[in-house]
Amino acid sequence: MSPRFRPQMESLETREVPASLTAHFANGMNGYGQFSTPAGVDPTQASQTLAVTDLSIHVGIPGNTTGGVALTVQPGATATYSYGVLVGGNATATGVTTVVLNQGVVTAAGYSAPVAYDPADTQLAFQIPDGTGTMASISYTIPWDQVNWTQSSQAIPLTTFNLNIAGNKFTFGSSSYTTSPTLLFSNGNISGLNFAVNTSGAPYLSIAFINGIETVFTGPARSVSAPAPVPQMPAPKQDLALNLTPITTGKAYIIDMNFLNGNQTNNNIATISIEVAATDTVDDIGNKLTAAINQSGLFTATYGGKILDIKPTMNGAGRAWAWLNYQTDTINGVADPTLKGPSVSSAKIVETEGNITP
Repeated sequence: MSPRFRPQMESLETREVPASLTAHFANGMNGYGQFSTPAGVDPTQASQTLAVTDLSIHVGIPGNTTGGVALTVQPGATATYSYGVLVGGNATATGVTTVVLNQGVVTAAGYSAPVAYDPADTQLAFQIPDGTGTMASISYTIPWDQVNWTQSSQAIPLTTFNLNIAGNKFTFGSSSYTTSPTLLFSNGNISGLNFAVNTSGAPYLSIAFINGIETVFTGPARSVSAPAPVPQMPAPKQDLALNLTPITTGKAYIIDMNFLNGNQTNNNIATISIEVAATDTVDDIGNKLTAAINQSGLFTATYGGKILDIKPTMNGAGRAWAWLNYQTDTINGVADPTLKGPSVSSAKIVETEGNITP
């Protein structure tokens, strides 16, 4: 009886989100910008400069009752990376004032200020409700493996969280958070965010999102409040890359890949099975899985360089998957620790738009 390795997959996708930058000038003006991470960022290169085509820059001006002002970014903006980490940028933006970004320093209205960058995992941009038009951003990593699509109410603590405002980045774990960051979910959808942090010198004393209300202390006993924005699901990238290098070879067994719909009780969509021979190489296994997945008609798979890439074939509309885990067992349910499955090469697993049943 051949043992079976069953990688159970619920929801195949990653998330792509913008990076942000902020600055605070001596005249009280605050700057904010964001852009999408450009293609081609290479974590092996010590220094890399890449073109940025969607940079936006915004300034909040004290005493300006109309709030913040968007500037026009001139062509030629770039972002600089060191071993895949965002370290600076170059750009010029014009409008009510001219802003010149030069790596870690930005100049406007005759003042220069340091820039705080946040490459972001998941990001929420929001405005401070004090009338100045000051913008800030929040980034965090969502623990998708804890999201339960069947629960109507769920609160999940965040272990990574950054608030980037007015040239300061307040990182959870190293800054004074009086309420730990927590994401609220309803049936797998983000329904709110709770946190509170002391930001003295930001130039605000504290910022909090609690029970749907954003409260900012602008000075001792002085605060402003407004409805807090609800974080949105980041735009999906609908694929999953599995690294097959760790998979067991030199042993005969069966691989079952169970594709599940995270929004349904009876949620099995498809089971893809292949038989692995003791003589099969990793490439043999990859090619067998690719053929079986493509034959299902529900997903398209490509294999190369030890990486198996899987994408859904969409029909109709709706939301379809949840998260990813692996199980290793034999056909009679007894665990076999000698079997090893693929590892996730690149994916944060959540939801994807579309109905993957034909």
